[in-house]
Amino acid sequence: MAAGLLPLMRLLESTDKNVQLQAAGAIANLAVASAETRGAILAAGAIPRLGRLLDSLDKKVQDMAARTLANLAQRSRGLGNFHVAADAMSPVVRLLESTDRDVQRYAGLAIAKLAAGSIELKAAIRSAGAIPPLVRLLESRDKNVQAAAARAIRNLAAKIVEHKAAIVSAGAIPSLVRLLDSKDHSVQAEAAWAIRNLNSRFPAVHTATIVSAGAIPPLVRLLDSKDHIVQAAAARAIANLAASTEYTSAVMSAGAIPTLVRLLDSLDHNVQAAATQAIRNVAEYTSAILSAGAIPPLMRLVERLDKDVQVQAASALAILSAEATNPEDRAAIVSAGTVPHLVRMLESMDEDLQLRFATLPHLMQQNAARAIRNLAAEHKTAIVSAGAISRLVRLLESKNEDVQYESARALTNLLAGKIKDSSVIMSAGAIVSAGAVPTLVRLLESTNQIVQHCAAWAIANLAAAIGEDKTAIVSAGAVPALVRLLESTEMDLQHQATRSISNLVVGNAEHAPAIMSMGAIPPLITMLKSADRDVQLQAVRAIANLAANNVKHTSAIVSAGAIPPLGRLLESTYEAVQYSAALAIRILAAGNAGHGAAIVSAGAVPPLVRLLESKDKGVQNQAAWAIEVLYLGAAVHEAANASAGMGRSTDADPTCTAGQEPVGEDSSEEFLSEEFLSEEDSLLDNSSM
Repeated sequence: MAAGLLPLMRLLESTDKNVQLQAAGAIANLAVASAETRGAILAAGAIPRLGRLLDSLDKKVQDMAARTLANLAQRSRGLGNFHVAADAMSPVVRLLESTDRDVQRYAGLAIAKLAAGSIELKAAIRSAGAIPPLVRLLESRDKNVQAAAARAIRNLAAKIVEHKAAIVSAGAIPSLVRLLDSKDHSVQAEAAWAIRNLNSRFPAVHTATIVSAGAIPPLVRLLDSKDHIVQAAAARAIANLAASTEYTSAVMSAGAIPTLVRLLDSLDHNVQAAATQAIRNVAEYTSAILSAGAIPPLMRLVERLDKDVQVQAASALAILSAEATNPEDRAAIVSAGTVPHLVRMLESMDEDLQLRFATLPHLMQQNAARAIRNLAAEHKTAIVSAGAISRLVRLLESKNEDVQYESARALTNLLAGKIKDSSVIMSAGAIVSAGAVPTLVRLLESTNQIVQHCAAWAIANLAAAIGEDKTAIVSAGAVPALVRLLESTEMDLQHQATRSISNLVVGNAEHAPAIMSMGAIPPLITMLKSADRDVQLQAVRAIANLAANNVKHTSAIVSAGAIPPLGRLLESTYEAVQYSAALAIRILAAGNAGHGAAIVSAGAVPPLVRLLESKDKGVQNQAAWAIEVLYLGAAVHEAANASAGMGRSTDADPTCTAGQEPVGEDSSEEFLSEEFLSEEDSLLDNSSM
């Protein structure tokens, strides 16, 4: 075919401008036929000849040459290696400065289409000096020129950070924001897409400039456009702006949420996907999104055959569930039937989606596990009934550490609650049956301290929840790994390892010798001296539980030097530490008469006496009982020691926004309760190009 085009190519070299014009027009028309035809035209040598026509003194010839280049630039493989077309760039860029609007328009379109190609093409266009004149053309009075210039800027900005910076430096943003209020849909759409691409990479360094230029209100207004392309472009731009958490409130204040929710029911799948992405990125306003009625349409979109929309909707549901900060929102999400969808998201994606979204399977699983972790506060039964546990247990073996981490956190919160709560007991049984224990124990040896921390936390809660038989945990090899973690330099990791050891002993004193023989006491005593009161508290509890019911253990603990730091902890300003230290001293004193003398010599009696004035009745009682044991003699109270013990507790993940209540005390045993901590968690959302 290329050979048959050679006569037409020679006509482009005619000295007659009318012949040039007719030849260029014929090539322009041929170029729209097919990619194969465009390839043949390129192979016949059209680019250098058209490049020379761009320098014609005749504006009609310039215009047609630019139009022909624009048509040839449509998905033409021959332009992938740009060395042939590079010579044509400078003349095309010069045409942007023409006084003829048609020439400007087609030059802009040619650059826009060329800029949609390879990175090399984009770089050549920028090197030819295209950006400043393109930015100036945004201020043209011709809507077609404005749209062409905005499209060229949109394509030049895509994927190249340096181009974004050059475009912003040239002053494009104020002009683009003004074009959002154009009466022409094409101009509106291209301006919105350009703003989106200028803000589409992390870190999104141009977000502040875009917001300061006033982009958010007109973008929100464009969500109500009658044009689907405009709606999708505006929603994508808003999604990228909202990905910077400091600007989500501006999006919310501009009234975007109700309109975005309405767009979930659009008949256009691009609009649906864009609106879903935007909702996902403003998910911290869960209550407002739920009030606008987002859950039903999101649920419908999850069932769509369109995989792109399905993935976005599922991700939005997961993040909304994970961000729900109050029980009412969580109840609304569960009542709408989201849990089965979240559980399905824990499974791997089909092969087609895994190929298209390289990192998304892990992100989806991570978000779904995080959502389940947050909903577990009040909805354990719904989660367990939906089959979540077996899937979460399998994800503990994921090759992605973030997925391991969130799965362990979800299991931890399914085990959080009052010790004898039926839903906690049900969760514990299902977790053990699913084979979680060996995997959790292996994760204690992870090279990632965050994963280790979550595994230790889950084991601590599991040990409390499964009641009197913790053999499965001990048999899986947890004790050596937990004792090694007591030597960690990370206080949070020490904290959870100590909780695990303490909970393993409660109700199962037969496990204490194994823990003692592994060398747990020296690091626990070191932890008594920690500056962190939570570490102190857990260390005291573990020591008291290991000492309870075993005179040999109390002697080993005293010999290791526990009494002086325990005495100092009586002076703590933290009532839970005071209570625990007094209880530990009582247990040690009851184990051996000589221990009482050592306690007195260490100066523990004066602080115990002062604790009798505590405002906390529990602290008063423990101090009084310890003093009684010390002065009446250990033998009298040895029987009391048999019933003493620190009690086990389960607690929730503190980075979970779930509002769990503290573990209550059991009237039949002395349980030290542990409050659930709560702080807000944040999610970094990836904005797409």
